Amino acid sequence: LLSPRVLRTNRHVTVAAVAAAALLAALPYVVLRPLARATLEGAPVLRFGGAAACAAVVGLVLGLFFPAGLRALPRREGAALALGVNGATSVLGSVFATTLSVWFGIPATFAAAGVLYLVAAWASPARWRAV
Repeated sequence: LLSPRVLRTNRHVTVAAVAAAALLAALPYVVLRPLARATLEGAPVLRFGGAAACAAVVGLVLGLFFPAGLRALPRREGAALALGVNGATSVLGSVFATTLSVWFGIPATFAAAGVLYLVAAWASPARWRAV
């Protein structure tokens, strides 16, 4: 419901993807690390609440892009492919993110996600040409 109101044009999608990349790159250092230190001795409900709030904000921001991508595709030809690619990348991405987090840490995983969103910004519908 929020995506068409926020990402009205293909240019908005590109700008928002760059902003999402910056958010992902900065989040571990600006929010997660200080939040973890501040709530380390706190009650579990406080720690869970902080984690849930961070996940909700990131999920809301990143959740805007799939509906925007669907709007940019021809409904009949593109929707099935987009749903399939989304499903496959969700599974592969979760495995990749978990592995990267274990080997290199959570900040590296967020940085990698930021790079992927920069790639998505570069390849956004604003650059597509009709064939």
